[in-house]
Amino acid sequence: MQANLEAFEKAVYCRTKENRIAENEHVMQLLMGSLRALRDGGCFEGHPQLTPVLCTRFCAAVVAFFSDPGFILTEEGFNQLCGERNVIDTVFQASIYDGSDFVFGIIPENAEALNKYLLLSSANSKLNLDWKQIFEAHPQETVGLWLSLIALRLQNAANV
Repeated sequence: MQANLEAFEKAVYCRTKENRIAENEHVMQLLMGSLRALRDGGCFEGHPQLTPVLCTRFCAAVVAFFSDPGFILTEEGFNQLCGERNVIDTVFQASIYDGSDFVFGIIPENAEALNKYLLLSSANSKLNLDWKQIFEAHPQETVGLWLSLIALRLQNAANV
């Protein structure tokens, strides 16, 4: 299975305000399909290998989607993305961004629904996030994120 980068970008950048909920659901389907394909060793359609440029295009579309105040991530969507968080992290690391830390600098102070940005956090982050405070403030919302972070740490420890 291959991910369709162009379809994902078009779905993100061509959304309208009139049909935003349905369009956001479509973008989520494309995002999840892309992440699963990349996790399973696939690439982007029409491209024989994953390159930093392709990863950067994908990450830019993810950031544009997440930055849209009209995109409210449901608990189900959050939990689904938690399962693919390590793929998200890997693609951001492979992009010219070299991680997702920059995203936290562009979040408006009055932004709502901040849980979606936590999906872009990384165990490799150079940011000093107060994870204890985050988890205590939102225990139900962040349990999937916590599990994905712990799984990554356990996997890294097993590889040492």
